[in-house]
Amino acid sequence: ENSNYCMLQDCIDILDLTDRHLGKHIPIASRESESLKKRALGVFIDICKKAHVLLESDNRNAIEKIFRDYRDSVLYLPFITASDEGKKAFHLTNQLMHDAIAKDISDLKQLMESFDFAKFRSKVISTREFGGFLADHCTLLHERVKTSEHVEADQWLDAIFNLCYEHFSQCRSFNLIEYFAILDILPSSNQRDIEKAYRSLSKRYHPDKTGKNDSTMFRKVKEAHDYLIENIKVEGERGDVERPFDAKIKGIRTMLREGAKSLFEQQQYDKLGTLLFRLDDLKMLDDLVVPSLNHSNIIDEIKELIQGFVKQVRVDVDSNWSSRDYRALNENISDLKEMEKHLKAYPDIYSSSWNSGIVLKVEKEIEES
Repeated sequence: ENSNYCMLQDCIDILDLTDRHLGKHIPIASRESESLKKRALGVFIDICKKAHVLLESDNRNAIEKIFRDYRDSVLYLPFITASDEGKKAFHLTNQLMHDAIAKDISDLKQLMESFDFAKFRSKVISTREFGGFLADHCTLLHERVKTSEHVEADQWLDAIFNLCYEHFSQCRSFNLIEYFAILDILPSSNQRDIEKAYRSLSKRYHPDKTGKNDSTMFRKVKEAHDYLIENIKVEGERGDVERPFDAKIKGIRTMLREGAKSLFEQQQYDKLGTLLFRLDDLKMLDDLVVPSLNHSNIIDEIKELIQGFVKQVRVDVDSNWSSRDYRALNENISDLKEMEKHLKAYPDIYSSSWNSGIVLKVEKEIEES
């Protein structure tokens, strides 16, 4: 818990204070302080190493189990980032978190462009989970670091915040992050979470409770609560917003139409065959968005589109044949053979019997001419 780290720092502060004023009489105070700092730094380095292993594995979501200790070590123990070793570990861990989510987002684009819808589905689910965690916890850490007196700004936390703002803003109020940070609650918190945090913190920082005349923190907590309650979306409205990558999934129809057209124009029939082979996997994406993707309609539309392209080629070949344009026909032959090689498995789109007949006729006439 947070209090453990605060208590640890309080103990170190007491030991350091004792050493400054009574060091000659209590020499053990200095040794105990340094021992606690060394042990805490060692624990932090171990946490970072565990995080590095997880972030470079397929089990990166497990970082959630150690993130609180990672965060609180940095926020509540100034000596952690005051040391070169601790500062380096902090920056590297943040960089690896950024690189992991950036790679996930990049992989989604590549999987969609390669029509690997089965892997795309798995990647969407895992990236929503991992990205959602970072969007909640790393953006809050980013804001806490900005207001910290002892932790320097980190470029990788900045980069994570920007990625989360772009891809994971759904159900989160990043524009109110400074107020969430004051209450130490996630940017996806609802009104019930806000009220709960306020009740706890208002008691902790109430002047009557602290015994101090300074009510600065109490007022900040009150102001943060009031501002969030006034500006946050009410619970229930948030359930209507899209989830991360919904727009990308809903845009698959357009992407496939444009992709099929481009592949056909570039005569990349091998990739067009891959597209046709993987079209049925679109059904795996139906439940990733609301309303459902309706894969059947998309599949029928794309097949009909490709069939139209093939028919146009046939029209062109027949036209060249009728006019005995042998130069154009000669170019058609290699094109037709490649088309047959990769599309013959789909007779409703491409008829091999027509191809064989026209190719034989063209080749024979070219030879005789």
